[in-house]
Amino acid sequence: MSAPHAGISQPLAEPVEWSVLGQDHFPGDTLGNARYLTNWRTNFDQVLLIDPSPPVLLPRGLKPAVTTPFAILYEIEPAS
Repeated sequence: MSAPHAGISQPLAEPVEWSVLGQDHFPGDTLGNARYLTNWRTNFDQVLLIDPSPPVLLPRGLKPAVTTPFAILYEIEPAS
C-alpha cells in the first residue's frame, strides 16, 4: 500500500459498528482498531452500510444517495 493512503486504510480489520460514526470524538482504542476514523468526514466522500437493520439511525452529515434491500450508500455532506 502506498504511503499516502496508509492513514485511511484498514486492510485486515472488521469495519466499525455503524453507531460509532455518530460520535464526534473517538477513544484511542477505537482509533487503534480503525485509524481511518480520524477526520473521516473530510477524507471520504461516501459511506456504504451493508445489510442495514431497521431502524437505521443516521449520523449527522450523511444523506442517502442509493438504497437497496441489502445496502445503503450515503453521501458525506461537506462541513459548513
